[in-house]
Amino acid sequence: MLDIYEVLISRRTTKFLYPKDELVMQSFASCSLADVNVVIIGQDPYPNDKANGIAFGSSNGHTPSLNVLQRWIGKTIDPTLLTWTAQGVLLLNSALTVEVSGRTMSHSTLWKEFVEHAVKLCSDKGKVVFALLGNTAKELEYVIDTSTNEVHCEVHPASMCGNRNPYRHSEIFNDINSSLIRYRKTPIVW
Repeated sequence: MLDIYEVLISRRTTKFLYPKDELVMQSFASCSLADVNVVIIGQDPYPNDKANGIAFGSSNGHTPSLNVLQRWIGKTIDPTLLTWTAQGVLLLNSALTVEVSGRTMSHSTLWKEFVEHAVKLCSDKGKVVFALLGNTAKELEYVIDTSTNEVHCEVHPASMCGNRNPYRHSEIFNDINSSLIRYRKTPIVW
């Protein structure tokens, strides 16, 4: 972990990194491992000040990805997504930071081992529902013990933004709740 922070400190001197330092671990601060029932994995943080350290969450209004999630759920949602984390939903990106210096660059390689370990810890609990949104998230499926946990896969919401199939609907949130019910756990109020 120290190596990751040394790299981040070094890069912050010449580049813009998101989210802010104090928000990088917000996913874990807002949902402890003991409380995790659902893990939703995305790609990387928003490359701007909307990044709040929670995958898909925004500290500054709705984003195109949040709008897609809202459409899939069928109701207005709080953009911070703290109402979800309070119910045991860990919202985790494959990379916890992103670099902006002329072009956006994910730090997925930098965070790979850390994120894999976090996913494995959740998997080891058993009876956790995983939602892997996008191809980058799907690369983490091998870390999950599918004999004791359920995995649902869906496209990344960003792929649904703009003119790219804007009316496609997903049942991923209903599927997650159905899995929770099978585990005799309380469904999430999305």
